[in-house]
Amino acid sequence: MNTKDSIRKIGGQLIELLSKKNDDYGDSATQGESIFATEENMKRMTPKQFGLCCRLDDKLYRIKNSGLNENTIDSVWDLAGYIILILTTYENDENFKNSVKEQLEKIVPPQQNPVLDNKGEIPTNNYGRL
Repeated sequence: MNTKDSIRKIGGQLIELLSKKNDDYGDSATQGESIFATEENMKRMTPKQFGLCCRLDDKLYRIKNSGLNENTIDSVWDLAGYIILILTTYENDENFKNSVKEQLEKIVPPQQNPVLDNKGEIPTNNYGRL
């Protein structure tokens, strides 16, 4: 097979793959809703954090487009993984910890919140909790 034929073959395979992904994800690249990958987040996050947010949005759009079923359960696992990865990027970020603490206190008073320790702080330990 010559180079041009290889290019055509590989190009055709890529088109098939992109078409299938577009069926699965819908037009998430151009029409998808931005839940995490918002302009506000883009301004305040690192590029890696924002990239994870884009992936979250794609996975959510795939589930919205295809439904939650045996074909999309891998996207649920991906979502869980991306959320954990985002949280690890904030592990040493005191501003983020304070923001989470304030949000938690709005929902549940510190003395009743199982996430906060007895001082009303977000615990940090070797289990990866913030």
